[in-house]
Amino acid sequence: MKYLSNILLILVLIVLTLIDLQLWDNEVSNFLFWEFRFPRVMGAVITGIGLSFSGLLMQTLFRNPL
Repeated sequence: MKYLSNILLILVLIVLTLIDLQLWDNEVSNFLFWEFRFPRVMGAVITGIGLSFSGLLMQTLFRNPL
């Protein structure tokens, strides 16, 4: 869980840095990012976390040292 919090913190800092640099100079770009791209990225991150956690549980349950 320690690494998960570090990864999420880095993602938040990257997003805040991009916003601070004002890479989106108009409302349309800002809308597209926050309404379409950001939710997809966060969905992919959460899905990856879920898959990795389920893999960990399966390896532990079946005692597969891999």
